[in-house]
Amino acid sequence: MCKSLLFPCCVMALAAATTPTTHAGPMVAITEHITRDTYLSSDNVYVVRGEIHVRTGVRLSIGNGTTLLIHNGDFHTPAGNITGKSALIFDTGSRLNAQTLTVRACDERIRVAARADNAGVFFLGSASIAEKDRVSSDYATRASQFRATRILVSYLGHRDPPMPAGEASAEGGSGAGDDATTRDGSAGTVAADDGIRTASEIGGEQADDVDALSVIGVTASEWQIAEVRSEFSGDDGIDIENSDFTLKRLTVVAPTEDGINITSSRVNITQSLSVDMVAENPADDRDLFDMEYDDGQAFLRLLRGCAIRIKGVFGDEMTLVSDDLPQPDGNGDTPYAFDGVLHRGQTFIYVAADEGAD
Repeated sequence: MCKSLLFPCCVMALAAATTPTTHAGPMVAITEHITRDTYLSSDNVYVVRGEIHVRTGVRLSIGNGTTLLIHNGDFHTPAGNITGKSALIFDTGSRLNAQTLTVRACDERIRVAARADNAGVFFLGSASIAEKDRVSSDYATRASQFRATRILVSYLGHRDPPMPAGEASAEGGSGAGDDATTRDGSAGTVAADDGIRTASEIGGEQADDVDALSVIGVTASEWQIAEVRSEFSGDDGIDIENSDFTLKRLTVVAPTEDGINITSSRVNITQSLSVDMVAENPADDRDLFDMEYDDGQAFLRLLRGCAIRIKGVFGDEMTLVSDDLPQPDGNGDTPYAFDGVLHRGQTFIYVAADEGAD
């Protein structure tokens, strides 16, 4: 059934679209911001077209086993677009109520895509005023509330668009070397900002890669999501900024860039951590852990009894304090692997202030 507040032309052209091979059910397009309490049923497959915000004070309830597809490619709409891509953004003060939620990329024919060219999912809390990828959380009296048993995401986010040879990119690299050939096949040049834009129109300083799952300014009381699994991200598997919360289980599989990026945040994991970088090459600068000390200490705490399975390059200048995990060689820029349980005590992974500060 069509919800008119979200889907003024609900099934429209999507009615004749190809159903993803792994899912059944009617296609429902989400093309406008979610501005009042809404329920998404597992009877449908929902397609996020454009940058969609769940607004402050609004609760989005999602039936167990529901699948959301995030459309790949550039999008001008809705107005006020920040990322230039399709994305689902939970604004500060919004609420999520779900059990198992699956979020995947889809192509122009609304088929599940094995390519990351979207802006993923953002959770914005109320702990601080923080920003990444031009998406900002607010320091607010109205707290966010994110509740779910597990969130499974695949092929979300995107890499930098390729730059012309010899031209500096947003991260200081040059064209034809780093990003001329990208894993997700994205292409295009950047141009001046015109207010309502696609990724190809974003200025050079805004043409940054975007992670699969971004958590910004979220407190422990706001975050009640037990498990996150991120597969084949266009950039980092999960990016956490200015936040403080606990997960039971975190799994990251084969991201394009780093596995877990933590900036000025404190993250606890109680039951299991698995990060598999797959066929990593140290020259690619893809690390299991990347941390930055901008507004305060960044660290990951793994509790005693936690099952750990990690394989990749540990991470430059990371400090590891553990009675269970062996110390990485050198500066943490060589291959590293561990598969076991923390029997002896807690493990801390963090970056010192003088190492992570810009």
